[in-house]
Amino acid sequence: MSGPSVTVELFDAAEMDAQIRKMAHQVLGDFPDEERIKLVGIRRRGVSVADRLAAHLSRITGRRFDQGEITGLTQWAAIQVILNHGSPEAVRVAVLASRLKGVIPIHAHYVGSYLSVAETDVIEVRVREYDGEERIILTGRARRDTAAAS
Repeated sequence: MSGPSVTVELFDAAEMDAQIRKMAHQVLGDFPDEERIKLVGIRRRGVSVADRLAAHLSRITGRRFDQGEITGLTQWAAIQVILNHGSPEAVRVAVLASRLKGVIPIHAHYVGSYLSVAETDVIEVRVREYDGEERIILTGRARRDTAAAS
């Protein structure tokens, strides 16, 4: 049975930054030839996350990374746009938070955290540029059958 709507902070700004730093190291592990890396963020918040990822990559390597942005779309549509503009060697998806069970057949290669949440729960990545704060929150219905976190 469901109860009232609740909002829970999953990650604060420092935890988000740590996740992006971890993803930067994973990207460099997969692409030691840094010049092959091009970052494309999906507007709006995805661009902010891509900017942070580029900043971490730059701090690690000492070089700048090409960046772009795509009009706000789903991951599926964004990949279609990328493919329409050429044939990249590879397209990899990075996300800060991913549901354990996806709704479309796209695999995120770089994931800050995997979350086991209800289908109706909403995961929001909030970034300073648009939301005035940095954090990831979960909004959903309180469930009687779920024990409180300790």
